[in-house]
Amino acid sequence: MPIGQKEIKKQQVKEIVDRLKKSQAIISHDFHGINHEDFRLLGKQLKKEAKADYRVFKNSIIEIAIASAIQKDSKQENIKKLGELLKSFNGIIFCEDDKYAPLKILEKFDQKIDYEKSRINWGIYDQELISKEILREWAKLPGKSEILQHFCYVLNYQLIRLVNVLKKITR
Repeated sequence: MPIGQKEIKKQQVKEIVDRLKKSQAIISHDFHGINHEDFRLLGKQLKKEAKADYRVFKNSIIEIAIASAIQKDSKQENIKKLGELLKSFNGIIFCEDDKYAPLKILEKFDQKIDYEKSRINWGIYDQELISKEILREWAKLPGKSEILQHFCYVLNYQLIRLVNVLKKITR
């Protein structure tokens, strides 16, 4: 028996709600004007480097799914904002591990493709709707590995200085 369009849409809403519950965050990215090959490479890069999944759904399905997944207390204000933001071609990135790594990948991708501005539209972090301006600022911040590298360098440098002082004392 063939599955009707209504059943397919219900399955998509359920998939988004389930993925939203499992994900650390979701990010909306405007994919209009990106050729198929670049889009495919971006999806592979997000999956490999950030363990994130790039999916495309209809805006109405995204809105219904997010409305049912967001907690009741912040729901009305966020859903009104979300309805205004769902005007363009939105691809959704589900972030499972590091919720900031996909932002860096998207920002680099947009620069590589030579867009005049970032195509990051909005995000949901900790059930709060985050604007594209804030997400772009987060994308410019150093990543977890970069911060750890710098921290290790600072610790190592202080140990080297201590060793040098102790060597001078023994002479």
